[in-house]
Amino acid sequence: MSQLLGFAAIIDRFKAAILASDDLADWCQEQFGKPLTLFIGMDQRNPPGEDACPLIILTPEGPASDGEAPEGGQRRYPIGVRWGVVNDGVTTVGNVITYPGQAQADRMGQLIWAALEDGCEDMSLPQAEPELEPIAYFPLIPGWMLVTVTVPVLIGAEIIY
Repeated sequence: MSQLLGFAAIIDRFKAAILASDDLADWCQEQFGKPLTLFIGMDQRNPPGEDACPLIILTPEGPASDGEAPEGGQRRYPIGVRWGVVNDGVTTVGNVITYPGQAQADRMGQLIWAALEDGCEDMSLPQAEPELEPIAYFPLIPGWMLVTVTVPVLIGAEIIY
């Protein structure tokens, strides 16, 4: 019997894509001297700390929802992709103050998206809109994007990833 697509299957595909990305792995090693830590789900009562960074957290976000498509129905699976870096560095040149961790967090988000596009090319991934929070948790700089995977619902067929 075949396996139905669901949150766990999509997150497993995202996990495999992230872990297969040499660009992301090499970048984490070059920037922070250690590999990234990948969390599948998260304990909100005890979230990962700065020592786990660089990190990525994959979580289902809300219920799957049905929608209409011209050729039939579709099911949407929103997946939260969170990441974080720690960098307490500050660079001052004249009257310009720069926090390099912000650029690192931005670059990590780009590398994560590239890994998902490469590793999940057979899935319908929308363009994600990453967000950074460079101030509130300094020196931890977290990022976040919502990736909603859309799967057609076909009568008499199952989509399996």
